[in-house]
Amino acid sequence: MKVHNLVALEGKVFDVCIIGSGVAGLTVAQTLLEEGMDICLIESGAEDYKQNYQDLNKAENIGFDYYKISDSRLRMFGGTTAIWGGRCAPFDAIDFEKRPWVAHSGWPISLTELNGY
Repeated sequence: MKVHNLVALEGKVFDVCIIGSGVAGLTVAQTLLEEGMDICLIESGAEDYKQNYQDLNKAENIGFDYYKISDSRLRMFGGTTAIWGGRCAPFDAIDFEKRPWVAHSGWPISLTELNGY
């Protein structure tokens, strides 16, 4: 995947624009590139960690108690996957099942229904 400076791309028309170079953005971009599409992938960070980009994550969380946003999200190529190693694994059937010991578990569909998509 080629990385370009956005300024150098002024005036170019793309088939798809993807915001964010985390695991989802990169997976979609690679898949569409393999289909021959021209992709514009926009990332708010740099190719590597830079504090001035990371400072854009300073915010107050007023929802569920969670890690500080500035500590739990990375603004860089690859996104937050740099924190957790970037592992991307397929679902297992149990991932869709209700488990009493896992809060909010259970999906309204099964792995079988999802297969093929």
